Amino acid sequence: MKSFADKVSKSLYFNYIIFSIVMVLIIFIATYGIIKQNVQNNLNILFKNKEDFINNYYLDMTDEFFSYMLGTNQEIENIDFVYNLDNLSFVKTPETQSSFSFSYEDLSKQIYVNDSNQLYLINWQYFDTKRYIYGVSLENLNKALNSEGQTGDFISVIKYNDRYIIPNSVVFKSKLENILSEYPSKISLENNSYEVLYGNIRSFDFFLLYNSTVLLQLRNTLIIIAAIFLVLGFLISRTNIQYIKSQISEPITSIVNGIKNVKNNRSKEIIYSEDDEFRLIKDEFNSLYKSLSKTIKELEISENNLKKNSEFKSNILKILSHEIRTPIHTIMGFSDILQMKIDSEEDKENLRTIKKSSEDILNKFDRLFERSKIESESDEIKLKLSKFNILDVIFEISSKYESMCRKKGIKLKISEENLEQIGDSLLDYKKVKRIFEEVIDNAYKFTDEGEITISVEDEGDEIEVSVRDTGIGVKTENMDLIYDSFFQTENYLSRKKDGLGIGLSIVKSYVTMLGGQVFLEPLDEGTLVKVSFPKGINKQKISNIDPLEDIKNAQKIIEQNDLKRVLNIISNTLENIVKSTSEDSVYSNMVELQSIFKSNNFVNSYEINTEILNSLKEKETREIIDYYKEFKNVYETVSYSL
Repeated sequence: MKSFADKVSKSLYFNYIIFSIVMVLIIFIATYGIIKQNVQNNLNILFKNKEDFINNYYLDMTDEFFSYMLGTNQEIENIDFVYNLDNLSFVKTPETQSSFSFSYEDLSKQIYVNDSNQLYLINWQYFDTKRYIYGVSLENLNKALNSEGQTGDFISVIKYNDRYIIPNSVVFKSKLENILSEYPSKISLENNSYEVLYGNIRSFDFFLLYNSTVLLQLRNTLIIIAAIFLVLGFLISRTNIQYIKSQISEPITSIVNGIKNVKNNRSKEIIYSEDDEFRLIKDEFNSLYKSLSKTIKELEISENNLKKNSEFKSNILKILSHEIRTPIHTIMGFSDILQMKIDSEEDKENLRTIKKSSEDILNKFDRLFERSKIESESDEIKLKLSKFNILDVIFEISSKYESMCRKKGIKLKISEENLEQIGDSLLDYKKVKRIFEEVIDNAYKFTDEGEITISVEDEGDEIEVSVRDTGIGVKTENMDLIYDSFFQTENYLSRKKDGLGIGLSIVKSYVTMLGGQVFLEPLDEGTLVKVSFPKGINKQKISNIDPLEDIKNAQKIIEQNDLKRVLNIISNTLENIVKSTSEDSVYSNMVELQSIFKSNNFVNSYEINTEILNSLKEKETREIIDYYKEFKNVYETVSYSL
């Protein structure tokens, strides 16, 4: 189980991770974005400068041409050749002379190709009524473009048709040609990263590659800084969290230890001296404990008084049992003797009335004892489960009341619908019999005309018995009190019906022990009582069985020492079932338990284990284990009492 301090620490760790990641991302994105924008701005400015340089270079060539032809300037820097188109001769010869062939298309594009495949940027002019053409090679132009900065900071590339003019200092020329053919915006070569801009100037494509390796270096640097930040933050956070954890766990531990001391009677209050919220908890607990202690003492006094009253009531009933039963039996005995000695039919009828009244008194005492035992000795009332058909109980009780109903002028009938479908149930025969004796007796007692109808339905998992009468019924306002002991709907002094008012109280107690339910429903004419029981095994039945009876049966065939050994084996086997993690393990231990019960004459336990085995197909393993947990508790209680 995790402590509250652990939960707080976990929450802090989680918040730290989220906060750190967000902060690192913000710093990284902001810094990287600023540098990248700066690189892009520099690239745009540089590209514009190079574009202006090319346009100015074109104008400078024209100025140099006229200066050269006028003789004012014999040094030509921007022009590689001057050619007279009229007499087809060079005025200024290029470094590599070759034959030229010109076309109108070439001139219109201001680019031409000579025999050596040299590319030129050209222009033509009239001078002294003659037409001249002049130009500069694109290689020299590109050298001029790259000379304004160190190669590596930027690289300029000129392309015409499919030919690329790349500085000789670039070692990856062939790779660069393939890459630039895709017109990328960014490239990486030889551990360097370049941002790329391109445009069309004077009928050729111009690429400018700006070295953005600083961005790659920045990214790597930021990653290292972020990692360091996270590690340092983690260490600092862990130290702080440990401190916070100790500040939380120490007072909680102090409070818990204080509660344990109070619980074990080592102290009468929690002791905590710090002035914080935990002190409020301590004060509230101490106040609550004092209040509970006072209440517990009052309850103990009340419980002792109730026990004394219960014992007093039980003693009174025992005294009455002894003092009244004996004379009543004497009266009943002499009534029988006198009936045999007298001849008068009137006197004999009077004697039969005396005997009948005496029997009624004894019956009332028996029911009083039964109710008293349920209230004061409920732990000692146990179930003796066996398989039987509940119709046997219904027919047995009905045969007793049938003649009584006939004499009273009412009908007692059993609904024959679906009777052949009623199956056996695992119940306590005697207690089921007592339940329906009370239910049918109530129906008989409070019905003066009409009929009493008993119906039985098999619901699969449950068996339901309904008793419907046409008697005086029960008022709705009395429904909550109907199961209370000694309750009758009529006032004691004015009531017309005899009885103690404990019948349904006994019914409710026994039905609950069997895991069933009882419902009482007032009708327009009479009352409907429904009693339902689970047909098979359940935890309620298991908790109310009596292994002592099985132990007494076992003592008839085995010695005392052997009995202890058998009980240990049963306890261990039940423990194995409860701790089982697989169906196979549960089943094998159940079979072993069945063998132990059978060979040692544990009749009731054998019946229960058989029922659980039969329910394997319908129940989940977890539910079966819950049954055996209850089974184990029952046997542990018995072993402890032994």
